[in-house]
Amino acid sequence: MDNQTLKIIDRNSVELNNAKKVISFNTNEFLIDTPYGNLKITGKNLSIGKMDTEKQDLIIKGTIDSLCYLNNKTIKDGKKESIFTKLFK
Repeated sequence: MDNQTLKIIDRNSVELNNAKKVISFNTNEFLIDTPYGNLKITGKNLSIGKMDTEKQDLIIKGTIDSLCYLNNKTIKDGKKESIFTKLFK
């Protein structure tokens, strides 16, 4: 597995490598697929500063409140549990 680097600069931006894809985002939250699980970044006025899909580099600008790797539990058939499954338990 490739290394992953997260760099928070003055709570105003996050630089991240090995970002496989941005699953969803809005001005308050980003959900990013990484080799280490889904990464949730929350804050205010969040936006994409730079995204290089070839190098898998991502910069998010805005006021950063938190970063959290989500628990990627598996269900009985071995697939990852979806966000909707978690919500409606």
